[in-house]
Amino acid sequence: MVKFKTFVTIIVFFLLSFLFDSQISLLLGDLLPRPFLFSSHMSLIILLYLEKRFSSPSLYFVSFLLGLVTDSYFFHTVGLTVLIYPLLVYLVKRHSGLLEIGFLRFLMFLTLILLSELGAYGFANIYDLTKYPIDFEINYHLMPTLVFNSMLYVLIHPLFKTVTEKN
Repeated sequence: MVKFKTFVTIIVFFLLSFLFDSQISLLLGDLLPRPFLFSSHMSLIILLYLEKRFSSPSLYFVSFLLGLVTDSYFFHTVGLTVLIYPLLVYLVKRHSGLLEIGFLRFLMFLTLILLSELGAYGFANIYDLTKYPIDFEINYHLMPTLVFNSMLYVLIHPLFKTVTEKN
Protein backbone atom coordinates (compact mmCIF):
# COMPACT_ATOMS: atom_id res chain seq x y z
CA MET A 1 0.00 0.00 0.00
CA VAL A 2 2.89 2.36 0.75
CA LYS A 3 4.41 1.74 -2.69
CA PHE A 4 1.08 2.47 -4.33
CA LYS A 5 0.78 5.79 -2.46
CA THR A 6 4.32 6.63 -3.48
CA PHE A 7 3.57 5.85 -7.10
CA VAL A 8 0.39 7.94 -7.05
CA THR A 9 2.33 10.82 -5.46
CA ILE A 10 4.91 10.73 -8.24
CA ILE A 11 2.21 10.66 -10.93
CA VAL A 12 0.35 13.58 -9.35
CA PHE A 13 3.52 15.70 -9.10
CA PHE A 14 4.50 15.03 -12.69
CA LEU A 15 0.99 15.56 -14.12
CA LEU A 16 0.66 18.85 -12.25
CA SER A 17 4.04 19.90 -13.61
CA PHE A 18 2.92 18.91 -17.11
CA LEU A 19 -0.22 21.05 -16.77
CA PHE A 20 1.85 23.97 -15.49
CA ASP A 21 4.44 23.53 -18.26
CA SER A 22 1.92 23.48 -21.06
CA GLN A 23 -0.23 26.33 -19.79
CA ILE A 24 2.58 28.70 -18.83
CA SER A 25 4.28 28.12 -22.17
CA LEU A 26 1.07 28.98 -24.03
CA LEU A 27 0.24 31.96 -21.84
CA LEU A 28 3.64 33.61 -21.86
CA GLY A 29 4.34 32.59 -25.46
CA ASP A 30 1.65 35.03 -26.56
CA LEU A 31 3.44 37.87 -24.76
CA LEU A 32 6.79 37.39 -26.48
CA PRO A 33 7.60 38.79 -29.92
CA ARG A 34 6.66 36.45 -32.75
CA PRO A 35 9.87 34.57 -33.60
CA PHE A 36 10.67 33.79 -29.95
CA LEU A 37 9.36 30.62 -28.41
CA PHE A 38 10.07 28.95 -25.10
CA SER A 39 9.18 25.88 -23.09
CA SER A 40 8.75 25.47 -19.38
CA HIS A 41 10.50 22.48 -17.78
CA MET A 42 8.93 22.23 -14.33
CA SER A 43 8.92 18.43 -14.65
CA LEU A 44 12.73 18.46 -14.76
CA ILE A 45 12.85 20.55 -11.58
CA ILE A 46 10.56 18.03 -9.91
CA LEU A 47 12.74 15.18 -11.16
CA LEU A 48 15.82 16.76 -9.58
CA TYR A 49 14.14 17.10 -6.21
CA LEU A 50 12.25 13.81 -6.09
CA GLU A 51 14.96 11.46 -7.33
CA LYS A 52 16.27 10.77 -3.81
CA ARG A 53 12.84 10.03 -2.39
CA PHE A 54 11.53 7.53 -4.92
CA SER A 55 12.81 4.30 -6.41
CA SER A 56 14.28 4.08 -9.88
CA PRO A 57 11.68 1.76 -11.48
CA SER A 58 8.79 4.03 -10.51
CA LEU A 59 10.62 7.13 -11.81
CA TYR A 60 11.41 5.36 -15.09
CA PHE A 61 7.81 4.27 -15.52
CA VAL A 62 6.40 7.70 -14.70
CA SER A 63 8.91 9.39 -17.03
CA PHE A 64 7.86 6.99 -19.78
CA LEU A 65 4.18 7.85 -19.16
CA LEU A 66 4.98 11.56 -19.08
CA GLY A 67 6.84 11.14 -22.37
CA LEU A 68 3.78 9.48 -23.91
CA VAL A 69 1.52 12.30 -22.71
CA THR A 70 3.96 14.96 -23.91
CA ASP A 71 4.38 13.33 -27.30
CA SER A 72 0.68 12.97 -27.87
CA TYR A 73 -0.13 16.49 -26.62
CA PHE A 74 2.61 18.54 -28.28
CA PHE A 75 3.96 16.49 -31.19
CA HIS A 76 0.98 14.24 -32.10
CA THR A 77 3.34 11.31 -32.52
CA VAL A 78 5.12 8.83 -30.27
CA GLY A 79 8.87 8.56 -29.97
CA LEU A 80 10.35 11.96 -29.22
CA THR A 81 10.12 12.47 -25.49
CA VAL A 82 9.32 8.83 -24.72
CA LEU A 83 12.98 8.14 -25.35
CA ILE A 84 14.35 11.36 -23.87
CA TYR A 85 12.66 11.42 -20.44
CA PRO A 86 13.86 7.97 -19.28
CA LEU A 87 17.36 8.91 -20.46
CA LEU A 88 17.20 12.05 -18.31
CA VAL A 89 16.07 9.96 -15.31
CA TYR A 90 19.07 7.69 -15.91
CA LEU A 91 21.44 10.68 -16.00
CA VAL A 92 19.99 12.15 -12.81
CA LYS A 93 20.17 8.80 -10.99
CA ARG A 94 23.70 8.19 -12.26
CA HIS A 95 24.95 11.58 -11.05
CA SER A 96 22.79 11.92 -7.95
CA GLY A 97 25.81 12.73 -5.78
CA LEU A 98 26.22 16.03 -7.60
CA LEU A 99 22.70 17.08 -6.63
CA GLU A 100 23.66 17.65 -3.00
CA ILE A 101 25.41 20.91 -3.92
CA GLY A 102 22.95 23.66 -4.85
CA PHE A 103 24.87 25.26 -7.70
CA LEU A 104 25.64 21.89 -9.28
CA ARG A 105 21.94 21.03 -9.09
CA PHE A 106 21.26 24.21 -11.06
CA LEU A 107 23.92 23.30 -13.65
CA MET A 108 22.45 19.79 -13.89
CA PHE A 109 19.05 21.36 -14.51
CA LEU A 110 20.45 23.49 -17.34
CA THR A 111 22.16 20.41 -18.79
CA LEU A 112 18.91 18.44 -18.68
CA ILE A 113 17.10 21.26 -20.48
CA LEU A 114 19.83 21.37 -23.11
CA LEU A 115 19.69 17.62 -23.65
CA SER A 116 15.91 17.46 -23.76
CA GLU A 117 15.49 20.40 -26.15
CA LEU A 118 18.29 19.38 -28.51
CA GLY A 119 17.18 15.74 -28.33
CA ALA A 120 13.61 16.69 -29.18
CA TYR A 121 14.85 18.86 -32.04
CA GLY A 122 17.06 16.05 -33.31
CA PHE A 123 14.25 13.49 -33.23
CA ALA A 124 11.83 15.98 -34.80
CA ASN A 125 14.36 16.55 -37.55
CA ILE A 126 14.78 12.80 -38.09
CA TYR A 127 10.98 12.27 -38.16
CA ASP A 128 10.70 15.23 -40.55
CA LEU A 129 8.47 17.18 -38.15
CA THR A 130 10.51 20.37 -38.46
CA LYS A 131 12.22 22.22 -41.25
CA TYR A 132 13.85 24.89 -39.09
CA PRO A 133 17.65 25.07 -39.11
CA ILE A 134 19.55 24.42 -35.88
CA ASP A 135 20.62 28.06 -35.50
CA PHE A 136 16.96 29.14 -35.49
CA GLU A 137 16.24 26.53 -32.81
CA ILE A 138 19.13 27.70 -30.63
CA ASN A 139 18.55 31.46 -31.01
CA TYR A 140 14.77 31.65 -30.87
CA HIS A 141 13.82 28.64 -28.76
CA LEU A 142 16.68 27.29 -26.66
CA MET A 143 18.02 30.59 -25.33
CA PRO A 144 14.62 31.97 -24.18
CA THR A 145 13.89 28.55 -22.68
CA LEU A 146 17.12 28.55 -20.70
CA VAL A 147 16.57 32.11 -19.44
CA PHE A 148 12.94 31.49 -18.43
CA ASN A 149 13.67 28.17 -16.72
CA SER A 150 16.66 29.66 -14.89
CA MET A 151 14.39 32.35 -13.44
CA LEU A 152 11.75 29.74 -12.63
CA TYR A 153 14.34 27.57 -10.88
CA VAL A 154 15.59 30.47 -8.77
CA LEU A 155 12.02 31.30 -7.72
CA ILE A 156 10.93 27.70 -7.05
CA HIS A 157 14.17 26.42 -5.46
CA PRO A 158 13.44 27.54 -1.86
CA LEU A 159 9.94 26.03 -1.98
CA PHE A 160 11.10 22.64 -3.28
CA LYS A 161 14.03 22.58 -0.90
CA THR A 162 11.79 22.94 2.14
CA VAL A 163 9.15 20.53 0.83
CA THR A 164 11.57 17.74 -0.12
CA GLU A 165 13.99 18.00 2.80
CA LYS A 166 14.13 14.83 4.81
CA ASN A 167 13.14 15.24 8.43
